[in-house]
Amino acid sequence: MINLAGVRDCDTHIREELEGAGITAIPYRRLREYEHSEVPADVIGRLADWEFERGWYYWIARGPALDFDRADKLHKTHGKVVRVAGHCGCPAPREWYLHDWDNGVPLYHVDTQEGLNMLAAVLRESRQ
Repeated sequence: MINLAGVRDCDTHIREELEGAGITAIPYRRLREYEHSEVPADVIGRLADWEFERGWYYWIARGPALDFDRADKLHKTHGKVVRVAGHCGCPAPREWYLHDWDNGVPLYHVDTQEGLNMLAAVLRESRQ
């Protein structure tokens, strides 16, 4: 993913990344205190109850906790680029959320298009 920090015309690129993963792009109006965030986007992504916001070279994905069984499978194949809780050490889901055994993973940072595509696929699968 390219660094979009401070890039004024970033929405087209963001929409392309979301479209590539099958995630719906929706208009997003920033609150006044966030007008000068690292990526000045006017669009975010939404898939089911998950929201995707573009960071400078990664995506921040938040939503209802993804169950540990699916999160563990995702971690085994993409754990270095779909990072649990945005942790740069890439811990396993149950390792990081040690005390939240009933909940799962509610936050990821995603570093590649392939990782974004895979997370989206797992989220769609979890809805079935």
